[in-house]
Amino acid sequence: MRLIFKILIFLLINLNVFADIKQYEIEGMSIGDSALNFYSENEILKKQENYFRQKSVKASEFKKKGLYDYIQLMYKSKDKTYSIVGISALIKMDVNKCEGILEEEAVKISSSFGSDLKKDYGKRKIKHSYDKSGKSFIIEKKYKFSNNDELIIACYYWSDKIKNKDGFNDNFRVSLRSKYYSNFLKRE
Repeated sequence: MRLIFKILIFLLINLNVFADIKQYEIEGMSIGDSALNFYSENEILKKQENYFRQKSVKASEFKKKGLYDYIQLMYKSKDKTYSIVGISALIKMDVNKCEGILEEEAVKISSSFGSDLKKDYGKRKIKHSYDKSGKSFIIEKKYKFSNNDELIIACYYWSDKIKNKDGFNDNFRVSLRSKYYSNFLKRE
């Protein structure tokens, strides 16, 4: 639990200093960096996942990177430099703990952005489209910067069926999204 608070405190310190989300790092990676600076092309391709219906963005998922259980990197499909347009860092977490941490961190984040925060979407609960039964959901706090990049902190709750069938785990997630990737997800 202390590890999670250290991660989130680090997140808050960096976000308070940086107005542009591209200057914020998760495990040394930022929006706009080449994934090739961190992984070989072979590793990126080997870890590629088919998360999206549209093929203009691809994702690669890597296990156990630093403090996180998983790191997901999103990049444009035809970009041979694998320039990162989205990053998600996941920590497996019990459902009973996640929402409390989300609430505490949301209060801190809301007061840290100043004039660079264009919009605070508030807390919302969304059914996850992956689970057709509607029993898996996300509770998130989303923040949009003045340049339309986004930061999302969220709790992902998976149904027992999805956990058993696909091996997914409930998790706390920090996501950085470029304007391009955010718009892509809206169309997805």
